[in-house]
Amino acid sequence: MTMTPEAKAQLGTTIRAIRQHLVGLPTQPDDGALHAATETAYRLSVRTQDAGLDEAARVRRARLEAWIGEQQRADAGQGSKGGKKPRAAEDYRGEAEKQAAYTLLNRLVLLRLMEAPGPGGAPLRAPAVVTGGWESRAYQDFRQLAPALCKNTRGNESEGYAFLLQLVFEDLATDLPGLYGPAGVAELIPIPAATLRHVVDALNDPALDSCWSDDMTLGWVYQYWNDPEREALDAKLNGGGKVEPHELASKTQMFTERYMVDWLLQNSLNPLWLAICAKNGWTADVSSRTSPPDPLSLTGEGEYGGSGPGFAGERGSVLWGLEERRVAWRAQREEGTVGLTELMPLYSELERRWAYYVPQPIPDEAVAHAPDSVRDLKLLDPAVGSGHFLVVAFDLLLAFYQEEARHRASSPLSQGGEGGRGGEVSLRHAVESILENNLHGLDLDPRAIQIAAAALWLKAKQVAPDARPERLNLVAANLRLASLPDDDPALVELRHKVERQTGIPGALTDTIVHALRGADHLGSLLKIDQAVEAALDQHERRPELQTELFGPPIIEEDEWAFAKPPRFRVVDSPFITPEKLALAKRFRKEPTDAEAKAWALLRNRQIHNLKFRRQQPILGFIVDFYCAEHGIILELDGPIHDSQQDYDQARTEILQSTGMWVLRLRNEDVTPEHLSALLQAFGPHPPQPPLSPEGEGGSTGSPPLRSRRGGAGGGEVPAGAADLYPAIEAFLATHTRGDDLGLRLRGEQLAAGVRFVRLLREGTYHLVVANPPYQGTSKMADSKYIETHYPLGKADLFAAFLLRGLELVKDGGVSAMLTMRNWMFIKQYSGLRECLLQEHSLAALGDVSWGAFREMRDNPVAMSVFARGAMNRSAVAVAPTDPQERVRTQEEFEKKAAGLLAHVGRHDFRAEALKVVPEWPLVYWWGEEMLRAYQSAPLIGEVSPARFGLTTGNNPRFVRRWWEANSEQWSPFLLGAEGREWMIDLRDRLQWRFHGLEVKSKAEAQYGSYTRQVRNEDVYFRLGVGFAMIGSRFAGQVHRMSCIIGNMGSSVFPADLPSAVCAMNSSRARAILASLNPGVHFEVGDVNRLPLFPIANADQIFATVEAAFTLHESHREPSVEFLHPGPSPWRHAQA
Repeated sequence: MTMTPEAKAQLGTTIRAIRQHLVGLPTQPDDGALHAATETAYRLSVRTQDAGLDEAARVRRARLEAWIGEQQRADAGQGSKGGKKPRAAEDYRGEAEKQAAYTLLNRLVLLRLMEAPGPGGAPLRAPAVVTGGWESRAYQDFRQLAPALCKNTRGNESEGYAFLLQLVFEDLATDLPGLYGPAGVAELIPIPAATLRHVVDALNDPALDSCWSDDMTLGWVYQYWNDPEREALDAKLNGGGKVEPHELASKTQMFTERYMVDWLLQNSLNPLWLAICAKNGWTADVSSRTSPPDPLSLTGEGEYGGSGPGFAGERGSVLWGLEERRVAWRAQREEGTVGLTELMPLYSELERRWAYYVPQPIPDEAVAHAPDSVRDLKLLDPAVGSGHFLVVAFDLLLAFYQEEARHRASSPLSQGGEGGRGGEVSLRHAVESILENNLHGLDLDPRAIQIAAAALWLKAKQVAPDARPERLNLVAANLRLASLPDDDPALVELRHKVERQTGIPGALTDTIVHALRGADHLGSLLKIDQAVEAALDQHERRPELQTELFGPPIIEEDEWAFAKPPRFRVVDSPFITPEKLALAKRFRKEPTDAEAKAWALLRNRQIHNLKFRRQQPILGFIVDFYCAEHGIILELDGPIHDSQQDYDQARTEILQSTGMWVLRLRNEDVTPEHLSALLQAFGPHPPQPPLSPEGEGGSTGSPPLRSRRGGAGGGEVPAGAADLYPAIEAFLATHTRGDDLGLRLRGEQLAAGVRFVRLLREGTYHLVVANPPYQGTSKMADSKYIETHYPLGKADLFAAFLLRGLELVKDGGVSAMLTMRNWMFIKQYSGLRECLLQEHSLAALGDVSWGAFREMRDNPVAMSVFARGAMNRSAVAVAPTDPQERVRTQEEFEKKAAGLLAHVGRHDFRAEALKVVPEWPLVYWWGEEMLRAYQSAPLIGEVSPARFGLTTGNNPRFVRRWWEANSEQWSPFLLGAEGREWMIDLRDRLQWRFHGLEVKSKAEAQYGSYTRQVRNEDVYFRLGVGFAMIGSRFAGQVHRMSCIIGNMGSSVFPADLPSAVCAMNSSRARAILASLNPGVHFEVGDVNRLPLFPIANADQIFATVEAAFTLHESHREPSVEFLHPGPSPWRHAQA
């Protein structure tokens, strides 16, 4: 159930109030309850020795101060380079308090969501603890069970409620360690009982009831929590300030409206699914005349028929039926029988999953580049925020998993592995695969990662309560370890430990750490592959380190004298040290009883003709047995392994992440029968990575067989990187316990950094989808990196993300983003447009423009879908309302969602056809006739380019009204032309004594050359046609008398003034100029692109206008041409 508008408004009010209670206002952080509690607990305002603390409080205070100190050192490392003043210790104390506050709120909100009835009517977790608070069923039972723990005593002011909550949190930490596990520095901030009660009671407001059954509640909590900080930053910018790097996350977050998410995903992910179907010879359910019952549908399917585009599916299909219904719905809108804000009805979940999809051809190149299976599809949100895109993509992918299973089951080549019982797929397996393999996300803000992880976990549990995903591919980029100086104690210790225990040189660890500098404010825009790979190449050129990925072949005299090279050969591994080789050799000479027994059974290809080596070094480990042909690792587990299960699990995951199969066998099970059964699958036909349907899977007792693909990033990786990252992760897995949300010290920081590197491998993903930050770099305190690495997108972060998305996807992959729409038109982004439209392929546009967000309506935005690489394809655009209208009402917002659903304002076009317009603006609504007409007429820039005028730099000094200065030293001056059409009168004069000597001297003294401000002097005192540079309506005006043009009175100087002004004031010219620049500023470059269409009887029209203006000026008292008062027809010429 979706939250009501009233509940949503109340949620915003509640979250703001909770935030203010916990941490105060952004301008008054000392007012928060947690600040006071921290001071009471640790007395930070006085020295430790004077604070009178007990031992436990002293230790906790020391930990908090150590964390603050490390943050300050990192900040000082950054500040020393940019000349910025480091932040004070009090700032970081406030950060710790905020971490504690939002962690508490997020934990309680998610638990409250789990306690609400789910899709099946039952809650995910019962009995309730948060719902009802101190009156909840769970707490009442707890009071009866353990009354001694519920007494109101010192240290237990919550009467056991906080203790009960902690027990619940620890239980949930098994599945959600990022949110409910160790919270790092946040754990050092005390939560008073009264504060806890205040938050719990606020979340139990009956006005919020509908919020607890909405998928988007977590995202809105994140949005409302951040709003006060964003508003404070807006005020700072309005006052002339700039956004500091640590403020970017708060300034740029914006929760994406659900209809935008649906449109972007359904026009990027859904076409990828159609391409997968085409590649496998399947007909997608949505395109089939007889769609099977929808396993996820909440209602029945309808019957469809009618007509539609040839690529909208077979007649009678769901796609066909949707298109037919849209045609009828649009007709009803035009007739007025349905409102413009009414949503077209949908009758099934299958329809809802394709409702916003705009039918479009699927190019052959898209089919060729598509993955073979939905299991292989990799999707990244590089600015994931609260995970809105990933949550919605989850539902789409789950449906595609089920559909693929049915297709494979019905295939004549199917062996039954994909089908199972009638083509069903295990929901648990599908859910785990989606979370572990398909979905990836990255954000600057660890709070966002908390929310995104919680939202995905909640969605998974609602679909498959027994799902246990091994990982979520989500990383926060606030990696402050990278900002520490190289000699910082934390880095020195980490470097030594990694090198001593893995053989990885400290210089390579430093390379990763250095490459991550800037990650905390650049996030996905940080390009780190080149730096890491360059260091690897340099390191690996050393002759003594020229080895294979799995170490040099260990040739044993008795059988390996003529061994062939292993199948999995990757050169240049720097991590197999001489000590490691010597240790492997000793292990071979001194095998355990179980190892000797197993070797006797495995050697000489005795089992299934598989050739094994023993005690083989791989990735810094020494594995018991290794088969190079099939990438099989066989490990024997004796009693010692019972005490190191965490280590074994971490080691197994690292080895599997490189694509190898890891099988484990107890010592007592080393028998011919067990070995034969375990290895049977690796006979003549290697096993396929399983996507087991219900009831299918590996043989009983065997370890799960895993896909021989890379780890969480996927993609092709150079050999050095493939070896480096797993080796570091193996070390970290045994030395750290934490994730991206805790006390970010040393190992945890580097672990997050390695995952960060994995997620940002270029050319990895099939789909990148995002609502990236909108922030002009001119308002950023540090924009040097963006300007250097994204020169075509340097004006705004969203433009850089448009480029970055296409770098992160594979060839033929898709990048779909919601951004500001000005990149499609203005000159500043002409280079960006040329890159995007010439080197890549535009597939779809959703031009929602002004008022597209329900609460933030001053951001004109558009949705774009690009495929990487040039393809021979047409594009489609939808403009649900007039994109030029600046309407910001609630009604306009609803019109956009309704219009997108009904495909109102659809335009099919080819992007390359628009290149006839200089600077290649995306005027997608221009038809072929308009383009031919534009191409046939000469442009102003070709006939008589518009000229930019003079800037005085001091108008009060150099400019007067015409009646104030009538001497020869003051010349007629066209200061501006706003609000006038056809003719422009004289109003101002410019001090131009001695050919402007005084104006030029000032400019030369200020800039070194007067031509910086005194421009185009060759056209001064020539008659021309001026135009207003600011305004919503473009108009040309002939100069009434020769004059000097000012910077806001820029003009053109054609030979034929009447024809030029008539052409410029034609309705067609005004429409064209509004298309070329949708803003309120008409620049010289825009006017130069205006065609001079021939106007019949232009001389006669102008003569009539000029006569009327002459009469008007003679009757207008302030005019220099005034003769006497009288009537004037001029106002009709201005209409």
